[in-house]
Amino acid sequence: MTGLLLALVLAVPLWFYHSTWRSFYFLNPINTFWPLYLMFGFYESTTHLESWINVYGESVVQITLLLHILLGICVCIGYRMKFGKRLAQRAPINSGPDVGRRYLALGVVMLIIGTYGYIHIILVSGGLSRYLSTARTGTDFAALSGYEMALPGFIPVGLCLVLCLARQGNRYRMLFRPVIAGFIVLLLWDVYSGTRSGVILTLVLLLGGYYGAERRNPPWSMVFLGGIGVIILVGFTAAFRGDMFGGRLNADVNLEDALSRSLASFRGNKEADGAPLGLEFSMACAVVTYVPASVSFDKGQLLLELLTRPIPRSIWPEKVYPEGEAWSKIHEIAGTATWRNDAGLLSGPAPGAVGKFYYIGGPIGVILGGLLTGIMMQFVYFYTMRFTGVSQVFLAVSAAMLGFGEMNNPMLWPITWLPTTGMGLVVALSMCRIGRWRVVSDRLKRRRVLESQLTAPQIARHAGDMS
Repeated sequence: MTGLLLALVLAVPLWFYHSTWRSFYFLNPINTFWPLYLMFGFYESTTHLESWINVYGESVVQITLLLHILLGICVCIGYRMKFGKRLAQRAPINSGPDVGRRYLALGVVMLIIGTYGYIHIILVSGGLSRYLSTARTGTDFAALSGYEMALPGFIPVGLCLVLCLARQGNRYRMLFRPVIAGFIVLLLWDVYSGTRSGVILTLVLLLGGYYGAERRNPPWSMVFLGGIGVIILVGFTAAFRGDMFGGRLNADVNLEDALSRSLASFRGNKEADGAPLGLEFSMACAVVTYVPASVSFDKGQLLLELLTRPIPRSIWPEKVYPEGEAWSKIHEIAGTATWRNDAGLLSGPAPGAVGKFYYIGGPIGVILGGLLTGIMMQFVYFYTMRFTGVSQVFLAVSAAMLGFGEMNNPMLWPITWLPTTGMGLVVALSMCRIGRWRVVSDRLKRRRVLESQLTAPQIARHAGDMS
């Protein structure tokens, strides 16, 4: 029975792509949802299957796998319902043309801000030698705010903007090689500083800007090589980030050993005595085990985090964290976390979409959450496709990782993505396009194009036919 459920978990995304193959576009945010879905529901469950059964029992593991299947099916249904597409067609857009020199100026400004951010962080942390003397950099987190720590993130976005310009027109083609060199330097820095998310983000922006500028999918050979590259680089970063300090790799290893250690983090250990409770599949199993037996269904109270988190503690000294408090209860019972954050709450792995939706409302929560996720993914994709030029690529690349976030810890984008990346996109599109934001449906746009191609008598005759 367990083997059959694992096969069905694998079959859901395969069926989705079989049914949507003709409209496949690599910057569709749902393409970052399914890899994590398979990571949590298939890879983590199979590589530690005996451990999960020993800790939670076979029935709990089977229920958790069944919930993953249910979630995947509901995401497919929500994506195929067309509601998200209709909503995207009625959402306001800036329909004006791009202004290349404005985008170039914006990209340069972003690069300057990001560079300033790194310089500021290095100086606050005690200078370059001290900053590089510690593995994963010697950043003085206590002396820096979250806003200051976010400044270096402007560099990859600025590089992506300039790359889109260099790929779309001869006027800026001379910038192509410098931008590629900048991406390579940034990728090497991500590996050295030990940030796996930085490696993934840099590669997504590089491929997105390169192929997205021409609105075409990368060849499958590049997808395969890119996937292998991500696995190796992410694994290498995880395996050796403790050995990279002083501006170099402090480990005496040959190429074969380095490759073996890089791939080790992706191998399961079925013989391990202790179950890796810090994995996302474990969180889902823990929720199924203890909710509602020991902890009541949350009924959506943890979503109040959307209202409380943006309020600074300087204004609200006794600030509450509804989501953090909800998950701390689970961690306390299940032993899935031991570290406490500044608020005194246990903080552990991401709950995953299955764990969070089940905690909110059981199987009904998983069904509704899956449908909502599918609708959201369809809305984001079709909304980005309504734009053209650099704006379309910039918007699509910036939204591509939303699917990853919705599978990892859903429904947090209003307080994570929207106030930062989302508002930045609105500002960028407003500054770099000639036009204003308004609601223009696709049907109205087609009618205006038709009318612009007709003479006055034809317009009158056309209007009479419409009536």
